[in-house]
Amino acid sequence: MPAPLTTPQQAEAFEELARDLQDVLHGPFGEAIGDQALDQLLRVVTATFEAGKAKRSTDAILFALKLLSYSTSDATVDCIARLAKANFAADQFMWAVVLGAFGEGHPRAADFFKALSKPLPEKFLAICLLDAANSAGRAGTLKSHPFNSPAGVKRLTEYLTNRKAASTSYAVSACGALPFISAAARKRLYALAVKHPSTEVRMEAGWAGAKAGDKAAVAFLTERCLDRTTSVQARTYLEELGLTKRIPAEALEPEFAAMAELCAWLAHPNEFGQPPTKIEPLDHRTLYWPPTNDTRPVWLFRYTYSTGQHRAKPVHGVGMVGSMTWSFLDETKPTMKPEDLYGLHCCLELEMNGDKRAPAKGSGKAGWALISKGPAARGKARNKAKR
Repeated sequence: MPAPLTTPQQAEAFEELARDLQDVLHGPFGEAIGDQALDQLLRVVTATFEAGKAKRSTDAILFALKLLSYSTSDATVDCIARLAKANFAADQFMWAVVLGAFGEGHPRAADFFKALSKPLPEKFLAICLLDAANSAGRAGTLKSHPFNSPAGVKRLTEYLTNRKAASTSYAVSACGALPFISAAARKRLYALAVKHPSTEVRMEAGWAGAKAGDKAAVAFLTERCLDRTTSVQARTYLEELGLTKRIPAEALEPEFAAMAELCAWLAHPNEFGQPPTKIEPLDHRTLYWPPTNDTRPVWLFRYTYSTGQHRAKPVHGVGMVGSMTWSFLDETKPTMKPEDLYGLHCCLELEMNGDKRAPAKGSGKAGWALISKGPAARGKARNKAKR
């Protein structure tokens, strides 16, 4: 490849070559050619940046930086730090992938974080640095947090006081840094975090406070275990902190835990992005479950999303918990027979598992037939329906 890249055609070819190289590096010959290949990427990236041509090849350069983050050599780490300090393409998502490597045990992470701590990057690139350092802190490999400085605390304060909905994730990231900065600054920032209107931010603040030994924060997480919309996250935080004994027994009650699991699934950004307005049990049984070849308790829950959040009409749906947590958003309705709902879920899970028993055309009837023929289900399924 020519260096520097000077035309769109060269940039496109370079990115295509880098993508092919990624596959090779992960294959059986990756170790044999890795160092030489990354040296060539470094040659092109460095020359292009020094020639002032990098902005014309943003996607190609960032993808190359992703591959360079695999390397531990001084030259490659210095190159990534150099472009980051220059705030190259600072609003691009790919920086999350590039810097993510330094939050996952990269041997040069300490030097890298120090290099970017003064001055801190701008825009989304700063959040990527923040998240990477937080990850290293959680893993116990962080020596010094790049935001543990007057400038860093000022930036964290900005993230926590910005009330725009689009900035909520930045506030969550700011909370993740609290255990790794000075006690005085942590106290001031924690006071801001617990007053944030977002439940997600307050939950992260609870984790941060609990990690720092704050008894009130531990009590907060214990309380949130009893709210079905936050129970899964609260329990996860307490388990991570070695505080499993603080999880209330009520939060571990099977039906409540199953309901909380579905709420967490529905609140994922890929689904509804928030917990349902209302949720209630629809059916509960102990069934032979073909996808897992065992007998297990399963639940169906009826949920509702009220109007608002870009919804002109309420959304009514049903989800299943007990094996693969899932909700068909269009194919099912709460008014359907539970047997048909279980059958549809069975067909889907078999198909996703690549199981040969998956019906060619999945249906509630076909799936229920498989369930009913199971060794523990022939007329013996115990119905604990709550309709």
